[in-house]
Amino acid sequence: MPMGTSCLLAQEIWDEILDHLDERSDLEASALVCRAFVPRAQMHLFRAITVGRHHTHHVMSASRLTEIISHSPHIISHIHVLFIAWSNLGTLVPIVEIPWSRLIEIIFTPIDHTDDHERQLDLIGSLVSLPTVRKISFFQLWDSRHLRTVLARSNPGVCSLRFSRCSSLDKYSSHAPTARNSLRPNVTSLELLDAHTIPEFLFDATGPVQLSRLAHVTFRTSSGDRINSLLHNCKDTIQSLDFDGSRESAASLDLGAFSSLSHITLNGVGRPLQRAIESSGTSSVRTIYFASDSATDSDLQLLDSIISAAKMPALQQVEVVLFIGGYQGPGRPRTTVDWTLLVEKMMPRLFERGILVIRCESKPHISQ
Repeated sequence: MPMGTSCLLAQEIWDEILDHLDERSDLEASALVCRAFVPRAQMHLFRAITVGRHHTHHVMSASRLTEIISHSPHIISHIHVLFIAWSNLGTLVPIVEIPWSRLIEIIFTPIDHTDDHERQLDLIGSLVSLPTVRKISFFQLWDSRHLRTVLARSNPGVCSLRFSRCSSLDKYSSHAPTARNSLRPNVTSLELLDAHTIPEFLFDATGPVQLSRLAHVTFRTSSGDRINSLLHNCKDTIQSLDFDGSRESAASLDLGAFSSLSHITLNGVGRPLQRAIESSGTSSVRTIYFASDSATDSDLQLLDSIISAAKMPALQQVEVVLFIGGYQGPGRPRTTVDWTLLVEKMMPRLFERGILVIRCESKPHISQ
């Protein structure tokens, strides 16, 4: 084998190994060990970055980011996810000046009310208008008028919105800004995580985004009536739902009303899910996914009972994933085989139907 081919093969193997490193410290150490590891390690280290007020181990200041990029311009192409943890002018101005080329997702915290509001919103608008952006996320308390203003600037290619621990301060106003572009983003994926309120413009046909193709919805919200109204408006296009079956917001779901629904992800099991299943019409659901690091035996038994009684004639698979690193204490299974046998015992009806798939993992994958 020629020397060049041998070196290339070795590099591909090392790249594969680096791709499986989850810890940032491991990637940083790898970059220091060998110069050949640097490009791959940088690709992972800079894929998702957090920019904040001060530079720390996990957060870099805007000035530090621009300094890194000035010395290594290729870093820009590695950055796909940008979390702006401090949305003030001192952070936003240098970020907007960066010639972003592959930025896919931007995550914003509320603007700084001690700075110029209009200037901050204009800078954020410049970021969401980037042609490569596909997902926009908002954290914490946002003025609904500011949300409208930002989304009115977003490029038409944006297809995913996330509101996490996000509450709107003001209700919809008829004087709120409308979309600047005739081509509004047509959102296909919507996440409402620990949201106390749902932005009013999501119910507005003339709002800054369209939901006519909404296919995937994730919600953890206490606004049961509101989420059901939103889901009802999109009942013919929704293909997957991700929700907590232990929250009351799940109790009034009619899964049979969603003609295109094929997949459900459950992040909790409880009586609200049971009431929803019992009152639902015949559903087209084909797969169900449930993952937990704290599910009890009774949770698994209840899930087995609920799904077995569900009107889901097309159901082909129920996947149960247990993150066994979260289970401790005497009497708990020690091996994945023992865990698998325990789940089969707790969920006999689904096991006998041959649709139960069981996986045991050490810990959940953490995403930005």
